[in-house]
Amino acid sequence: MKDLVTETTATRTITYVDRNGKQVVTTHTETIKFKRSAKVNLVTGDITYGEWIVEGDDTILDGNKLPKVDGYIARGGDIESSQKDVQSNSRCKHH
Repeated sequence: MKDLVTETTATRTITYVDRNGKQVVTTHTETIKFKRSAKVNLVTGDITYGEWIVEGDDTILDGNKLPKVDGYIARGGDIESSQKDVQSNSRCKHH
């Protein structure tokens, strides 16, 4: 048997746009590295791969904190419910 290490990367790009497709915040790009072991049987040539694991302390897969954008409300759910919040907030009167 001969042990090998294989590596790869994954890149995630997040672009924040309004409902008209206009970009409202700078695009955010992250790259993460993965590695896994590979065992090669020198007699048969068969390769057995291990599980992919994240290299280092990378937390890219834990999610992404939404940036603050003036004039916008970040909310989970569908667009319709978010629009209702914006409409109801615009009707509020401050004394």
